[in-house]
Amino acid sequence: MKDFPPLPEDFNLSTDNDEPISVSETTVERLLRAISVSKASDPDELPNWAPAITDIFNASFRECKVPRVWKIADVPPVPKAKNIADFNKDLRPISLTSTLSKIAENLIIEYELKSKQLRKMDPMIFCFIPGSNTTLALISMMQFRGKGF
Repeated sequence: MKDFPPLPEDFNLSTDNDEPISVSETTVERLLRAISVSKASDPDELPNWAPAITDIFNASFRECKVPRVWKIADVPPVPKAKNIADFNKDLRPISLTSTLSKIAENLIIEYELKSKQLRKMDPMIFCFIPGSNTTLALISMMQFRGKGF
């Protein structure tokens, strides 16, 4: 990554319809409930209040800016093996990022990237596609088998 310079502060990426993502309080509440309380705390240590967080997300999406605090991470070393002989080889860094950053990332993936990715995928791919399953794959294979493929 050292070969790539960081994006400038005023960088702006527009969407297809140039409308910012807008999320509802219900969506944010659902995502907050899905957070595992057994995971390590994030660097911001903010309470997860859905109404305020919804406003923060929508403002961030509207302004096309990520709050600087969402880019901060705690990076503790975690052992790969029981015995640590070489710190450079036997430890791996784990990045603990802000809960809000993770949720914002999931929202962007859900609202912006998934639909674009699904449009570009081969229609004969059945795994990881919402509403698809192995039964549909088998039916498709049987149909093509009968057509000489």
